[in-house]
Amino acid sequence: IVVYLRPQADYIESLYVELLKNDVYLAFREYFGKIFRSGANVSRDLWTFAFDYGEILDPFAKAFGTDRMVVRSYHANRTAKYLLNDFISVISPGRRIRGLDFRACRHRQNSSLRFAQAVELLLADRRKSGEGNFEPSIPDGHFMHGRFDPLGLRDLISIDRRFREPNRVLREKYQVKISTMTARRLLRELICSAGLNRGSALVYPYDKSTH
Repeated sequence: IVVYLRPQADYIESLYVELLKNDVYLAFREYFGKIFRSGANVSRDLWTFAFDYGEILDPFAKAFGTDRMVVRSYHANRTAKYLLNDFISVISPGRRIRGLDFRACRHRQNSSLRFAQAVELLLADRRKSGEGNFEPSIPDGHFMHGRFDPLGLRDLISIDRRFREPNRVLREKYQVKISTMTARRLLRELICSAGLNRGSALVYPYDKSTH
């Protein structure tokens, strides 16, 4: 069994976008609150998404044995070729893919939404449901054209406190180090909260966790 797990902060934002794409509309704060309280999100009474990764791994370990589990840390910024070669190295150690045509992998087949696209989906749902005009409580700015990443520094701290211990257990049981967030993301939010991002297109001009 080969499993790739991403930092919880990335997964929280990514899953929210996928739910929007599948017509599951929920205010982000309500969605985030459910995850923080229960460690999981349940949608349509059928889809359960666990953020305490032990809930995903332990049933497989019970059925097949921990020694038959290979758990890897996944980072979205790595290329498809890297991920494929890493997977091949697990199932066939020492081999690499060299001659395959990667044209299909040069562009993401399921790309993340921009902030503005996610907001527009929420607006469209409000209009469709007859709730009238709905104006997001988020100021316009260059970040609206970037990827959807509404978590702020305080959110990241809360996520780390909530899932740090479960991730430590994973490290001991499955020999994998899963961070609750990437170092790059944490650094960006620290800079943002410190107000050192004036004129920078890399970070946000406000503390998102306050909106």
